[in-house]
Amino acid sequence: MRTHAATSLLRCAAAVLLIGAAWLPSLAVSSDAALQPTVSYVFGDGFEEYVQRYVADIGAEPLRAPATAAFEPGNTLTLEGWFFLAEPLPNAWLMGKAIPLQGGFRTLIFSLILDQSGTRFRFGTATFGIEPSNPIALRTWTHVAAVMDNGAARLYVNGAFVASNPNAGSISSAPTIPLGIGGVFNESGEHDHGSLPGIYARQLRFWNIARTQAQIASARDEFLPSNSQGLVAAWPLDERGGTNANDVSGNDRDLTKAVAVGASRVAVLEDGPHFARTTVTLPTGVMTDASDTAVIDFDNDGDLDLIIAQVAAPTFPATQRRLLAFRNDSGTFVESTSTTLGNLQLINPRRLGVADFNADGRPDLFIAETGTDTDPFPGAQSRILIQSATGQLVDETATRLPARDSYTHGLTIADIDGDGDLDVLMINYIRDVPRIYLNDGTGHFTDAPPGVLPADIASGAQQYPTGEFCDVNVDGRPDLVLGGNYYAPSGPGSSVPNVLLMNDGTGRFVRDPAFTLPPKLHGIAGVTVEVDCADLNADGAPELVLGTDINAQVPGLQLLLNDGIGHFTDATAQLNLEFSSTDKWVVATAIADVNGDGKPDIVLRVNSRNFSPANFSRSILLNRGGAVFVDASEAFAANTIAGISVGDFDRDGLLDLLAPNSQNGLRIYRGLKTLGLGLFTY
Repeated sequence: MRTHAATSLLRCAAAVLLIGAAWLPSLAVSSDAALQPTVSYVFGDGFEEYVQRYVADIGAEPLRAPATAAFEPGNTLTLEGWFFLAEPLPNAWLMGKAIPLQGGFRTLIFSLILDQSGTRFRFGTATFGIEPSNPIALRTWTHVAAVMDNGAARLYVNGAFVASNPNAGSISSAPTIPLGIGGVFNESGEHDHGSLPGIYARQLRFWNIARTQAQIASARDEFLPSNSQGLVAAWPLDERGGTNANDVSGNDRDLTKAVAVGASRVAVLEDGPHFARTTVTLPTGVMTDASDTAVIDFDNDGDLDLIIAQVAAPTFPATQRRLLAFRNDSGTFVESTSTTLGNLQLINPRRLGVADFNADGRPDLFIAETGTDTDPFPGAQSRILIQSATGQLVDETATRLPARDSYTHGLTIADIDGDGDLDVLMINYIRDVPRIYLNDGTGHFTDAPPGVLPADIASGAQQYPTGEFCDVNVDGRPDLVLGGNYYAPSGPGSSVPNVLLMNDGTGRFVRDPAFTLPPKLHGIAGVTVEVDCADLNADGAPELVLGTDINAQVPGLQLLLNDGIGHFTDATAQLNLEFSSTDKWVVATAIADVNGDGKPDIVLRVNSRNFSPANFSRSILLNRGGAVFVDASEAFAANTIAGISVGDFDRDGLLDLLAPNSQNGLRIYRGLKTLGLGLFTY
């Protein structure tokens, strides 16, 4: 329990002005001249001042109150709070009780929600509903109070009366149903639907009396009302993280978060929006199982087009899905699959690699095929698509690749032997072994001779699900980082570590005791499923970013710092990253300068929640310098499980993000303004 005078309440600096109970911006000056000032809100009640810099996205992280008789108000109650809507959110839940979905229907006990337009408050029970006639403004803080007064219901917005029902009836009793904030909960405390990000809230209160208009209007700007008669609980929702939201009424009725994803900064909300979302809606059946994306200029017009891979639920025999193409016309995307790809059907295109393999100046597409991801894991033939002069990606696999069905889980591309063309490592396992395909200079590949990989790796005795070519010692030759598995052939209790293999100058990769990697983030239980390589601290040598998990249930992102000559130390703490309790694994990342300050940032391209479409808990990490990151995820949220693509798609100088929906929708998030570091550094 936390009282008004508890230590977590922040007092304003002497320079901050306070006029009555009004809110004024508080500018926090940073010692870093490059950082922007932050904005907060100041509350006063005549005793002390309080700065609220954090609020909760209750749609993304629903909260529940304890199921006690205190939240059984009879026929008099008042629900109130401040809300900030990032966009219209039809039927979104704000506060109240309901019997969860049964047969597709929910029975209301009492509720403050948004209407079907997603822009009007609605107060109701199982027998009545009232709402104002005018929509509320988006992206601004709005106060609402809903009052039930012995059969009469009233609704107030920003302290003004807006609607009523004099014959609202009574409130049903539901002592075992918890009061839900941002979502509906059942008797077991379980949340009954997915996340709906974009509903921000602060200073929520529950009263067991019918507050008057004068009381509501006079106290809405107070941190804790001076007249607290009938106050059951008051939740500022100002926590920076954790799983509880504190009750400051003195009644010790904290909320519990269903999803612990951290806090949202007031300054970020008010500086936004940072991205504008549009959606390309596709005809039914065109995109049914989007799984990953690749950016490629396949028509040679200078802008970035898009390829979307699809994967059906694993079955044996396998179910195939069509590879899709979207042509970019000055930032507008048009589905062009038939003209670009024809009818190319694939089973499980696990990795998409874009590069000019035949040295004709046009990027091509290499597709690492896994095959059906279930027993007996037969594998499938990987593909190479060569770009034609007329803008098609033509499947030339039969004449350019070895004919082989493999369970290919990873792909990495580099000129490993210094002959000026791009070679490929096929990261195969289960029923095959990793293989290097050497390029003859014209985009035709053959198996590398024995000895290119160490014998235990080439034989499959040690299995690796991912890898990346990376010149770690900056000698001009790509070395190889392989991500270790959570089990080893020796059985339970063993594990395959991450490994660093050095290029000996002839295209052979060898173990060198002078070059090793720190242990995996999750130890022997961990599996590394993604490796990225980039110079993150501007010292000329690349760092490593590794996506990890435990059995696809516990996510992790590991940062390894390079000393400049290929020796690494674990600097994961510098990511300043905390995952949601519902996140499962980091499947893919991308390195890109998101805010245009010359420092590479990290975008979590896929942060899976067990293959269910859901809001990314974490999405963008901004590089403050020296490979020290700040979490800027509040600026971007995408409801998808497919891979996010990063690029300046409309060529306006700002990075954009593309996020396919799982079915029949391509969401385009256009960058609107630069993400200032100062928004995320307090």
